[in-house]
Amino acid sequence: MASPQGQKSQIHEIATEMIEELQRVGFRTKVIMTPAMNFAACGGCLVCETKDDCIVKDDVQVFQESLLLSPGFVLATPVFLMGPPGRLKCLLDRLWPWTLRPRLFGKYAALIVTAGSFGALEVSEYLAAVLESLGYQVISPITLLLKTRDAAAKRKKSLLDSRLLGRRLVESLEKKKRIGLSSKGKQLVSNIWGMIRDNKEEFALSYAYWQENEIAKKFGI
Repeated sequence: MASPQGQKSQIHEIATEMIEELQRVGFRTKVIMTPAMNFAACGGCLVCETKDDCIVKDDVQVFQESLLLSPGFVLATPVFLMGPPGRLKCLLDRLWPWTLRPRLFGKYAALIVTAGSFGALEVSEYLAAVLESLGYQVISPITLLLKTRDAAAKRKKSLLDSRLLGRRLVESLEKKKRIGLSSKGKQLVSNIWGMIRDNKEEFALSYAYWQENEIAKKFGI
């Protein structure tokens, strides 16, 4: 949950429908509120390009452990001025070493994105690409505009859509569905691999990781 408004937010109400659906079919859920997390923004030191992970120790490591332990991940966020809230963006920036050395293959992610009247689709495409670069297979997102003329009807429908998205996530988990990269995800992953490959001395750790773990093959690029 990435809204600074926490439980008072509309995104929380919508995402709670999915949580209840997941719990109904027997899944355990853990809710992480990004505004409540204690972590620093990425300082751009680039040490993670030569070390196994970020050298700053804070709640990011706890978050990463949750991702490793969970077969599925749901990201629910509002849109702030054509982008995700700053706190969420800072968290994603801190996951840069996991795009250099992806380790979440075999896991599934879902997205719920709300906006006032614009930006939901663009932000959902961006977030899907980032999650894909970590190794996630991302199922179709829910996007909702809250300040349009038919917003009341859309909001009511979004509660049902949230439950249906939960069911699609469960189905993907149970049937191990293969979901290909989105166009933006494929572009991002290809660019990251190209950077590593073309600068393999600078990115020696990541280059070896991609080669030894056949990462390009896993991504299908």
